[in-house]
Amino acid sequence: MVLQWSDKKALTMLSTIHNAELVSVESRKSTTKQKPKVVVDYNRSMGGADKSDQCLSYYPSTRSRQRKYYKKYFNNYLTRLYGMLLCSIRKMEEI
Repeated sequence: MVLQWSDKKALTMLSTIHNAELVSVESRKSTTKQKPKVVVDYNRSMGGADKSDQCLSYYPSTRSRQRKYYKKYFNNYLTRLYGMLLCSIRKMEEI
């Protein structure tokens, strides 16, 4: 099944075990939303690499004007460290 769903952005998912079933999910603000079961299962089982990529996508890192490759690498490294720090702080707050 191919499913395209839009909450904040358009999301396309491909699944062999799910159908287009909608599930009620309670958000942080105590409101109930309808989400596809495939999205809920993916978010529940999302691993560390997916979570860190998601957190890092919120903070754009490199500019196209930087010519020196080592500046890009160093800037990207610092951005990733900062993003991982923010993710770990959020995770500690959840616990």
